[in-house]
Amino acid sequence: METAGPGIYRVPDDRPMLCDTISYAALKDLQGEPNGKPEITKTGSDPATVSGVRCAQQLDGGLISTHISFWTKVETARSQYDHHRDDVDKEEGKMTERPGIGTQAYALEHKLGGPTSPILQMQVQDSNAFLKLRLITDKPTEYTPDEINALFDAMGAFAKDVLAELPKA
Repeated sequence: METAGPGIYRVPDDRPMLCDTISYAALKDLQGEPNGKPEITKTGSDPATVSGVRCAQQLDGGLISTHISFWTKVETARSQYDHHRDDVDKEEGKMTERPGIGTQAYALEHKLGGPTSPILQMQVQDSNAFLKLRLITDKPTEYTPDEINALFDAMGAFAKDVLAELPKA
């Protein structure tokens, strides 16, 4: 596990193009096909520290937002992950660690989402990359705990797919 240095991922020359390379196959069984083109936003106010892109893609069953950040140092990506994880208010929702996804990952089921439209978030740190995923889903009946867990499993598989497509240094 890499804990210091510049990391294994490089910022692509055309960050928005990453949104066009993302596969949503891992979410297809539970959320359906992507609808239309993703909404793309470049992120990162200081390229000497971080650069990124946010891709918001409408699916048949909801919306997935994928925010990819490339930090110039692994230590900074790790500290950002730790900061976000430690800053989760217990009143905000239920947080669970998700081992086996990147170097470290956690999932959060927000209480703001209702029983038929949960808001699910996953944050993943791997080397100098930091992913923030948010899935807003909707169905006519209440989600069971098993269905929520299946959605988190699908988000984890999706995160692994995204990491596999990121350009290497």
